[in-house]
Amino acid sequence: MNRHGNPAARSGVYTGMYRASLVLLCIGTALSQAPQPDPIFAKRDAFWKARREGRFADAAALREEARATLHQLPADAGPFPSWVQTVVEMYQSGARTAQARAVVEEALARTGKSGTSNPNRLAMLSNLAQLWQQDGNLLKAVLCQEQAVAEAEKPAAALPIRPAPAGGVWAAVSGRITRFGFSTDLGGAYQQLADLYRQLGRRETVETVVDRVRQLAAKQDDGRYAWFFQRYGHDQEALAMFRQQVAGAASPQQAVSAWQQLADFYSAQGQYDQAISATQQAIAAARASGANDIWPRQTLISILQQAGRTGQIDEVYQGMLATAGNTQDGNQFQVLLNYANYLAGAKRGAEAETLLADYRKDHPDLPEGQDWSLLNALSYAAGSSGDEKRAKAYREQAATKQPGPKVAPIGSEIAPDFQKAQSMAQEGKTGEALALALQAIGKAPNAPDREQVAWLAPSLAGILEQKKATGAVQIYGRLFAVLEDWAADTQQPLLSATENYLHLLISQREPWAEVPVALDHFRGLLIAAHGADSAPQKNALQMTIEFAYARNAPETALQTAMETVMLEESLSGTASEAYLGELRTLAECQLRAGQPEASADTYLKRVAIADAGYAAGEMIRGYARTDAGQALARQGQFDEAERLAAEAVELSKNWPHQSSFFVQQQETIRKMRLARASR
Repeated sequence: MNRHGNPAARSGVYTGMYRASLVLLCIGTALSQAPQPDPIFAKRDAFWKARREGRFADAAALREEARATLHQLPADAGPFPSWVQTVVEMYQSGARTAQARAVVEEALARTGKSGTSNPNRLAMLSNLAQLWQQDGNLLKAVLCQEQAVAEAEKPAAALPIRPAPAGGVWAAVSGRITRFGFSTDLGGAYQQLADLYRQLGRRETVETVVDRVRQLAAKQDDGRYAWFFQRYGHDQEALAMFRQQVAGAASPQQAVSAWQQLADFYSAQGQYDQAISATQQAIAAARASGANDIWPRQTLISILQQAGRTGQIDEVYQGMLATAGNTQDGNQFQVLLNYANYLAGAKRGAEAETLLADYRKDHPDLPEGQDWSLLNALSYAAGSSGDEKRAKAYREQAATKQPGPKVAPIGSEIAPDFQKAQSMAQEGKTGEALALALQAIGKAPNAPDREQVAWLAPSLAGILEQKKATGAVQIYGRLFAVLEDWAADTQQPLLSATENYLHLLISQREPWAEVPVALDHFRGLLIAAHGADSAPQKNALQMTIEFAYARNAPETALQTAMETVMLEESLSGTASEAYLGELRTLAECQLRAGQPEASADTYLKRVAIADAGYAAGEMIRGYARTDAGQALARQGQFDEAERLAAEAVELSKNWPHQSSFFVQQQETIRKMRLARASR
């Protein structure tokens, strides 16, 4: 027997089966190791496809499936925040923010607590804070953000968050957290917290956070927080940090960026000479390194516009066009569009149109996307010259050049039908207009521009009402039947249409008996979409005030205004910007209810709150004074009114771009005094 060398080759039928088994095993192993599609993103894509195709019930079901899938995925995986945000966006896109918050709350509960910082838990807390902020509940938002800061301040974990199982596709999205607008580092968490405290009118607490950021910046030796100090009124610190960035720039690119940031700082301060000088330094740094100086020069143009030095702008643009024409990076085209838009905005549309038309003539083979942009710019230029017919022709040409894949629509567009119906109604052909509109509403579910029906149909209903023709209520009836079917997926069109319908009812007298029920229904829809502890329901209360005034019931308006103030207090306390806004509405209602003294007291209360809660650099302190000054002037208390107006003008030195408004308000009060004295 040969016990040495290679073994003898196998033969026979079983040998073939053995080889086939090995091949199948290798294929199975390879397939198991191939990247698997991300289950959340797959549901997301299917969801958007269903919505585009008008399959709203399917879209709603896919959204719920995505939420259920999320429950099965590991909360300590790197892409977990991305998965959560994807599901959140599916609910937000349908105006279902209460459910969006519920998704984040469920995810937060799964992240767990520990003695070390958990990036996924931090992301959930910051996300939840932003969702509450978007729905106007600042008290809950700040509680979440305070927890986010506490999480960020913990020591880092010894081991990193584990990657998602299956790697591949999932790992590719694990770095997308910052795309969603909430921050997962300590500096970002502080900045978001300071912004919430500012909105709540907690000036002293804001300064506490500013001090913590100051310590963090010193520890990190990081000048990137300069804009933060500028925002909160610490201009000298900000200026020192901007200059530090200029001095410490390690590359030409960093130098250009640092000089531009310094220029932005000076511009915001109204120090235009210094801003222009800093921008010129940025341009010089770019040229010295051989880099493109187009964008620093665009910054220069912006500063010149702010400074009112428009006479210098043409020269800069023409120099940019000449320079950009010598490069191969496509900047010339963007500069051309910017210059044309500037000319059109300066009532020099004919010059803009000539500039663009000449360029198009000299470049007959423009890429489709560039030609589309150029035609839209031509439309704007023609429109700015008052030639709407030529502007429309350019828009129609642009529509044929729309960039991107050409997807065949499921149905035809409804906008042209409504435009035709509106023309008919304006010509007095109201019956034909109504018939065409009802037909268009029926086509809406399969139309590529379906969501426009929520405002196109109410617009036509309004025209019919102006023409004293019947049909508006019929339009809304057909519209609601369609939108209620969509509501399984998205509630926003139904909310918009309901609000427009209420405006229609309030504008008439005959259907006033329906309005209270409709208002309650509208508020119920808002609460269902956003939650009982959210601000959107104030829209219904504001319309209740509008209805009270329409039927000459100022006491009802006043009562509703007081209810709104109490609601806002529960959402954002008694010092927030939003609360001050509702106090202003209350003061107006008090005046119209025959309580001028109470109204003036409410305006003065706003001044006291603004002074206690906001820094001198906050414009709300100036606006509160001018409002109170106007109220006191109406009462004949001119000395106090003029004192408040003078204080507002003095404060306006912090906002050079807005100072003219406060000077005008001061002059108005003086004129009121002179008018009273001349009686």
